[in-house]
Amino acid sequence: MKHIIIAGGGVAAFESAVAARIQAPEAKISMFSREEVLPYRRPGLSALAAGNDAPENSFFIKSAAFFEDKNIGIELNCSIEKISPQEHSVSLSDGRCVAYDRLIIATGGVARRIPVPGADGENTFVLRDFRDLMNMRRMLADKKARVAIVGGGLLGLELADSLLKRGCAVSIIESSQTFLPRNLDAAGGAFALNIVRANSGLEILLAMSVKEITADGVVCQDRFIECDYTAFSVGVVPSIPECPGLSVNRGIVVDSNMKTNLDDIYACGDVAEYSGIPCGLYLTASKMGKTAGTCAAGGCSEYVSEAYPARLNALGIKMFSVGNIAAESISEQYEDASSYRAIYADSTGNISGAVLIGDVSRSSEILKKLKH
Repeated sequence: MKHIIIAGGGVAAFESAVAARIQAPEAKISMFSREEVLPYRRPGLSALAAGNDAPENSFFIKSAAFFEDKNIGIELNCSIEKISPQEHSVSLSDGRCVAYDRLIIATGGVARRIPVPGADGENTFVLRDFRDLMNMRRMLADKKARVAIVGGGLLGLELADSLLKRGCAVSIIESSQTFLPRNLDAAGGAFALNIVRANSGLEILLAMSVKEITADGVVCQDRFIECDYTAFSVGVVPSIPECPGLSVNRGIVVDSNMKTNLDDIYACGDVAEYSGIPCGLYLTASKMGKTAGTCAAGGCSEYVSEAYPARLNALGIKMFSVGNIAAESISEQYEDASSYRAIYADSTGNISGAVLIGDVSRSSEILKKLKH
């Protein structure tokens, strides 16, 4: 194994580099990242929106010394723009062309903005990477702004929590009829919504259709939400380099070894789609990266998907959700003034999913039962 190139600088790229080094101690490993900083823990970005800096050892995955010690080359502010599979080479954003023996695409995604007039205006922002964080901080540096966040999922709520701590007035604009429908059942969603509205000072607007973003606010179907800035938290779009012949659906299609349809090219993380499902989760991206790095370096590893929980500890609420909470039967349900619990079971009586709000002490027990 001569040269393994890794496109990307997130957790999937990092884990693939480490796994490749373990599998192939003598290989040349080169990472090319569009980021301006070393690989970091992306879920930590929302907390940093409050304005406080996290300790480097909790934000960055590893220091520069780690990459030097493992002999893993990493170039920042340098992305792979085009892949030439026949020539086994990549074209970089600085104009260079570099040859590879194996290539791992771990380029992640870019934040999605809804397609309405004004969505790219100067008073709008997203929070997907470190540059986005720095841009947002510059925008909000000198005033307690009014911010409307389009998208009421977990990341939107975490961002809202940080902006409230910063002193901003925040409104969530969500198109769904219910609160956190991807993570909570109907009863749990109603319970959580009441707690958040009562405890946080956050304005949450459901069933809202955004029509336009203006300099003064957000135009919805039947009302106008005044704000200084509009943020988007409505998912990501895979960032896929140009590559003739590469099989792409909602992401780069990969098998259980993270191999694409092209010889010597692998993909992992948010850019990849396995079994018809895009990645989209930090822990999944990490696990995919380990498999991709091992296999690209000549080893044997198989990715096995598993149910990772959704967690929220913000806006005065603790929440845990995992598994199938839609189609199965409820085996246990409980609610009091401060907590909600719903345990779901499949046709054999085994736990298939759960929602815990407030008291989340049973989360470890539920995860163990799900895995067995």
